[in-house]
Formats: sequence, structure tokens, C-alpha cells
Amino acid sequence: MPDMSVDSVCPAELAIDQADIACMGAISALLETVCGMTGMGFAAVARVIQGRSMACAVRDAIGLNVQPGDELKCVPAIDHQAGAAKQAIVISNLAEHPCHPSLQGQGFQSCLFMPIVLKDGSLWGGLCAVGPHPARLDNPSVLDMVKGFAHLIALHLDDARCDRLHAAERLQHRFQLALEDQLRAFSNPLEMMARAAALLGEHLGVDHVGFGEMDDTQTQVSVLREWNGAKAASMPGTWRLDDFAPAFSARLKQGQTVALQDGHEDWMASGPTPAFNVIKARAILGVPFVRAGRLLGILFVRHAQPRTWDEAEVAIVETTCARLWSLLESTRADARLRESEERLRVIFTSATVGLSEVDPAGRFIRVNSELCRILGRSEAEMLQLGVADITYVEDLPPTLAAVEQAIRTGSSTALDKRYCRPDGSLVWANSSIQRIVDAAGLLGNLLVATVDLTQRKDAEEALRASEEFNRRVLASSADCIKVLDLDARLEFMTEGGMCVMEVDDFGAIQGACWPDLWQGEEHGKVLHAVAEAKEGRIGRFQGFAKTMKGAPRWWDVIVTPVMGPNGVPEKLLSTSRDVTATKLAEVRLQELNDTLEVRVQERTADLLLTQEALRQAQKMEAVGQLTGGLAHDFNNLLAGISGSLELLQTRLRQGRFNEVDRYIDAAQSASKRAAALTHRLLAFSRRQTLDPKPTNVNRLVSGMEDLIRRTVGPSIQIEFVGASGLWLALVDPPQLENALLNLSINARDAMPHGGRITIETANRRLGSEAARQLDMIEGQYLSVCVTDTGTGMSRDVMERVFEPFFTTKPLGEGTGLGLSMIYGFAQQSGGQVRIQSEVGNGTTVCIYLPRHDGPDDAESVEERASMPKPSVHEATVLVVDDEPTVRMLVTDILRDLGYAVLEASDSATALKILRSDVRIDLLVTDVGLPGGMNGRQMADAAREVRPGLQVLFITGYAENAVMGDVLLDKGMAVLTKPFAVDVIASRIREMIPS
Repeated sequence: MPDMSVDSVCPAELAIDQADIACMGAISALLETVCGMTGMGFAAVARVIQGRSMACAVRDAIGLNVQPGDELKCVPAIDHQAGAAKQAIVISNLAEHPCHPSLQGQGFQSCLFMPIVLKDGSLWGGLCAVGPHPARLDNPSVLDMVKGFAHLIALHLDDARCDRLHAAERLQHRFQLALEDQLRAFSNPLEMMARAAALLGEHLGVDHVGFGEMDDTQTQVSVLREWNGAKAASMPGTWRLDDFAPAFSARLKQGQTVALQDGHEDWMASGPTPAFNVIKARAILGVPFVRAGRLLGILFVRHAQPRTWDEAEVAIVETTCARLWSLLESTRADARLRESEERLRVIFTSATVGLSEVDPAGRFIRVNSELCRILGRSEAEMLQLGVADITYVEDLPPTLAAVEQAIRTGSSTALDKRYCRPDGSLVWANSSIQRIVDAAGLLGNLLVATVDLTQRKDAEEALRASEEFNRRVLASSADCIKVLDLDARLEFMTEGGMCVMEVDDFGAIQGACWPDLWQGEEHGKVLHAVAEAKEGRIGRFQGFAKTMKGAPRWWDVIVTPVMGPNGVPEKLLSTSRDVTATKLAEVRLQELNDTLEVRVQERTADLLLTQEALRQAQKMEAVGQLTGGLAHDFNNLLAGISGSLELLQTRLRQGRFNEVDRYIDAAQSASKRAAALTHRLLAFSRRQTLDPKPTNVNRLVSGMEDLIRRTVGPSIQIEFVGASGLWLALVDPPQLENALLNLSINARDAMPHGGRITIETANRRLGSEAARQLDMIEGQYLSVCVTDTGTGMSRDVMERVFEPFFTTKPLGEGTGLGLSMIYGFAQQSGGQVRIQSEVGNGTTVCIYLPRHDGPDDAESVEERASMPKPSVHEATVLVVDDEPTVRMLVTDILRDLGYAVLEASDSATALKILRSDVRIDLLVTDVGLPGGMNGRQMADAAREVRPGLQVLFITGYAENAVMGDVLLDKGMAVLTKPFAVDVIASRIREMIPS
């Protein structure tokens, strides 16, 4: 049915509404009564269409000059308000209702609108009245009377619509009877369409009726059949549906009937409508035929003049459309079925394999000529038999099982089996069984495809017999006989050959390169013999090789070509005979000489190993003695220093100043002896105490990006991928910065020719399984991963990377503490470190840190590094040492010398100062700094920011133990602890010239 809502009704329907109101004989008296009771001079029955009030009946005593069919422009806003609420609007005196200035502007002082609501609840319109003077609308009985009149009008309209509907049903029934009677004379659905179009056009009195079919794109419609009146132009061919107006085609695609009373004025035809102009149609009725949401066809009815399509006409066209398109679909489906059956029949009869249709009981329903040939029976004989009747008795159980499986599951199955021919012979065949599914999806009979395997089975049996004979012939030989391909790869070896070569499983060496089984100069002999055979000649040599179990053998070997049909070698045949017995004496003599030389070499090597073990034992004994006496020596030295300082303090208090030099000399002497002792130590260890704070890791990494880029150099690309919404971590920021810088330096060292470093952050929710694999506690973490494109690591190296002092760098270039300290930092922070690497494919190191639910630390990483403001001096020195006493000593010495001094206790804080714009003329730093980044690494990073910076290293290590064989750059020097005041003062003056 077409859309009949208020918003979609064409103004042409107004004529029907006027006719329905005019049929109400008392309408004039009713309007007269309304004017008399209210004292208002104008009353009307108004139809509300598309927001406009259209007069259907009028009583005008005040000269508004409004006729039925005219628009009532005096009450549009009131009608809209009343229509929205379906309630009456009563204005007795406009002065009391200033909200309606439009009425006053037209000279009215009173207004009444009583809605007319139909039985289905829709708003039809209203009984309205206006007057130039205040009206008598305060009396409830007057309003009840007007409300009753509106109700009477609604009842009359409902009855009129009902009468029209019944008449339409009767008319539709008569037309359908006539249509069915006409269609009996035709069998072709297209001819039926042509006859139905003519009958429909004559019945409706229109100019044109046509059936159109949509293409697959749903954009083009092709006219299948049409009927034209005497003056109507034909519209054959193909049309773009949107050319009839986009709104028109959209309704049809939605399965809605579209009725246009006037295509020039109707809202659905607004805009460019080239098709309407071509066909010269004003009135259009389009009925869609839709299946499964797709528009398949359209029944068009058009007329040159505007006209109203009543419900009966629309129903007739819709019924005719559905009937004819269903006939067309059914006929096409039947044709496709007949075509499919014919195609199947041709395939069935002409197939080169045996085909049969079998019912669930196993009886043959249909067979083709190839199956009859295979089984040696006629078609008539086959149709009298079942599958069990012609199956060899031993193959009957698997056959019945396969049939039962196909019936039960609907899936295909196949088996090799034997059939019995009438002459008693057996025929091997492969039968594939498939359950047939009909158009309704129901399982029916079985389709069996049978392929004659007799020739293949005979050939297979002959081949097996030949292979068995050849096997016995070859097995009788005690030589090692092998078949090689032209690349000398092993394809076959006789059982005797496997025995003499001590091969338990030929599959373990099958495909191996035979020359590679020979060592030394024997390998060349084998290659030469293979080359001779590939040229069509015979290759021969004698050589030595061990069996697969290591037994030594001398072999006499012949390699001959195996010619193909074209006279070219296609395989190689190698025969190896064991001639060890004839060579044994010579080989034993040679072995004796070789063994003597080997024993001398082994004894020499053992002697060297013993000497090295002795040296190692002596070294370890010295280390043990040093370790055992270290506590005793230090206690003695500390006693001398502590006692001298206490007596010094006492003598100063007593005023005995002439004795202080004695105790000062004693303390200095003990200090010097302690220095001599410490210089003999080769390494030390330190554990840094963490200072965890809520940290925004994305911000921390972003702040380090420039430092890392400068540190790794221009040949390395840096990419930072920060996760959005990254959680906070409770971590020591400087330690995390040191860890990231250390990982970046390691990544740089793994890419000597340049590459890419990617630093990526992410939120991680670890379930029980993931946490178990990472050796962590289930929960929420954030990860910081550093990935390089470098050389990668082997599995053996990965298993040891977190061991303290383990390093793959040359001696003196790495301490082996970096990853170990990062591992310790992550463990102390409640997290974990995991590494993934593959040789040649780079390395990824991920630090997992627990999520922190508290607020962010307002102070950023840059704000945490407080930049001291030195006073204006001749030069400024930055002192970096984790030992407060040493730092205080150096600072005091520098200040005594007149320099400005900045201090830092770790490399992270020092780097922040070095990255600032504070003046720094000299960097004095300890080599062993906490946080995983030593003083040399920090100095290198500082020189990326401050090229040519003077650097003085102070260390408790021996100088070569710290720097190894690495040469110091220009402007760098080393001073070992402890040091004399005059020595460090002299060194500083040298590095900062006045």
C-alpha cells in the first residue's frame, strides 16, 4: 500500500475529502449552528495536509471570501499546535492571549479549533471558527456541542472510507476473476504480462501500463512488456531508475508502492526528472516486486494528465504485480530445473567413469554405460541388482559400512573394493559414495562414482614382483651398492650395503651428499669419480672412510652411469667393496706413526694445561690470602687513623699545639698505606638504594630522546612509540633513565654500521598463564621495550646476559654489569626484565614495571634535577661522585683554588646539569657511578652536548683496570684514589689554564 500519512499526502487527495464532507447533508446547518452559538462570523471544516489547513466546507458571514479547496491562512499556527496535541484551542478574547499576535494582525479577536480525530487515532483536520469580536466560548455546554459536532464529522469520514474500501475490494475481486480467466489462454509468462497490462490499462482508463525488470546493480530497469493507449508513447528499452526522481526510486527499492497524482508538483518528483519529461506523464503509479530485500521488478502505470489513485486501484495494481512476477519466477525456475536435469543427464550418460544412483536400501536406480562396461553387465541386469549382489564377499563389510556412513552423516566416503563379474572374474575399482541433497535440502539417494582400477592394480602387482626380485638379487651381494642422483645424493642402499656400512636406518642418511661422507683428500677422489660417471664413463678409486658407527674401512669403489632412454645418464650406481684386510698392515703402520705424533702433542698440551692450572691455583691462593688478611690490615690502618685523629682533637683542646704534627703525620702515614692496599684490589661492587616516585614514563622517555640521539650518534635512527593512556609507574626516575641509556648504548654497539632503535611503551594486563611464562605476579604492568636492528644474540649468550661481569665485548671495553644492574633495578622495583633476540635479527629488551594507582608526581624529571647557580668565578667545575666525603674533599679543594663548583651524586643528575645552559669548564667524575652508567659513558654523552669538555676521572680502581686498553680522548685524564691535595690541585690547574 502507498504511504498515506499526512506528510506524504498529495494535495490532489483534497477532492476526495471535499466530496466526503459534501455528502454529509447537515454540514451547512452544523456550521451555521457553530456561528450562532459562539457569536463568531466564520466557521469551516478544515483538512490538515502537510501543515496546511485546506477548507472542505465553509460558512462565511464576515466576508473572508474563502471557498472550499482554498487554504485557511488565518489559523495555520493554531492548527499546527492543536494537531500536535490533538486538543482543542479556545480563545474567547485575544487580548487575554497575547501569545497569538498573528490573529490580531489579521483583525481577529476570537478563535476556536476543535480537532477531528479518526477511528485509527490519526488527525484528519479540525472544526474551526474565527471572529472579529470576543466570542461566547466560556460556556462549557457550547464547547461540548462543538466537540460533539467534530465527533460526528469523524464518524461520517470513517464510514465514507469504509464504504470506499468495501467497494475497492469488490472491484478488485471482479478484476482478478477476469484476469485469471484471460491468463488461462497463455503458457508464456511474458505473453501473460502483455495481456495483463492491456487488461489493467483498459480497466483503469490510463495511457500506459508496463512491466520492468531490474538489473543486478539495482540501477537500471528494462521494459519486458508494455501496453499503450491510443495517444500514449511507447517506452521500450532500458531506463535509469533514478531518472524518475531519487525519492521515487528510493521508495520502490524499499518495497513501497509510490502513487504520484501530479509528477510536476508532487514532492517526490521535486528536482530534475528527465524520465518524466521524456514519457510525458503527469500521474504515475509504481508497484515494486521485492524478494529477499532486492528489487526484482516494477509494474508501471502512467497517465498524461494528473489524476487521483484511489485505494481500490492501487490494490488491483499491487495484486496484479505480485501475481505476474510470481508466474515469471516460477516459470524461470522450472526452466532452470529442466536445464539442470538435462545437463546432469548428459554428464551421467557421457561420463568416462562409472556412475550410478542407489537408493538407501542399496538397490540400483540408474546406471551409465561405463559402469555396465566395468562390471560386464547390461543396464537391465544392473537395475535388477543391489550393491551387495555384485560385491566380493570379503569386501562386503567395509562396503556396507561406507554406505551406512554416507546415509547417516551425509558426508562423502570412498574405498577400493572388488566387484564380481558374471564370468566369475574380479575387477578392482574405487567407489566414491555421496548422499544426494534435493532442492529442499533433504537427503535422498546415493550417487556412486566408480573408477576401474584393474590395470593399475595389475601394474602395481607386477612392479612389486619386479622390485622383490631385484631386492633379492641385490641382497645377495656383500658389496655396498648405492643409487645416487646426478647431484650425488643418496637415494637407495642395499641391505648388504647397510650391513657393511653399519647403517641402522637408511632414512637417517637418505638424501645426504655421498661425497660429503668422505674426508680430506678422499673427498676429491669421490668428486672425480662422480664427474667421470656423469660424462658416461666409469669412475674408480680406492679410499678410506669410516662406517656410520665409526669403524675404519678401506674401500674399492666403482661409479657407473645409469643411462636414460635418450642415452644421457639419469642416475649413478656406486659399488663399494671392503678391501680393509689387504690394506690393514699398511694402515696400522701409518696409524702407529700418527699415534706417536699425536701422543707427543697431547703430552705437550697436558703439560701446558697443568702449568696454567698451577698458575691459576697460585693466583687463587694469593687472592684468598688477600681476602683473608684484608680485614686485619684495614682494622690496623683504621685504628692508626682513628687514634691519631682522637689524640689530635684532644691535644687541640688542651692547647698542646706543638704535638699535633706528630699525630697528623701518623694519620697520613696510615692513609697512604691504606691507599697502597686498595690499589691492589681489582674490582668492587655496590648496590644503589632506590628512591621510587610516581612517574609518567612517556614524559620521561620523551625528555631523554635528544640525549639518547646525541649519545648513539647520527648513524642510528631513534623512534619513540608512546602508548596513549599509559599508566603511572612507582619507580626511581634516574635509575630508569640510566637503564634506558645503557640499553640504547648496548643497542648502538650491536649496530656498528647503523640501524634503528625503537623505544616503545605499553600497558600490559598479565593473566595467570602470561604471568607464569614471564615469572611475574598476575596483575597490571606497563612495559618499556628497547628494540634494535643489530646483530642479535645466540641462545647461549641470552642464557648468561644477566650474570654479573658477563660480557661479549673485548677485554677492557665492558664491565658486564650493565644488564645485570638493570635486572637488579627491575627486581627491586617489583618488576621483571625479559629479552628476545635472534642472531642476525636484532634484540628486544623489555622492562616490566608494576602499575601505580596513585596520582602523578607533579614535579617533572627536569624539575627534579635542581640546577645550582654558581657565583661568577673565573671557571666552573662539575664534581660527580657517589661518595659524599670524597665529593666534599674535592669541592673544598676547588673552592680553595677559587673555582665555582657544581655537585652531583650520580650520572643521571650530572647529565641533566650537563644538558643545561650552565657554564662548565671541567668535569671531575668518579668512574664507578651508581645506576648502570659509568663515568666514561657519562663523559662521552656529555661531549655530545659539550664538544671539547675537559674531563678528569677519579677512581678507586687501578687506572688500567678501569680504562683497559682504550686510549683517552684529548682533554681527558685519570687520577686514582686516594690522592694528595697538592696532586689533584696541580692536575686541575693543568686542565684549566688561567
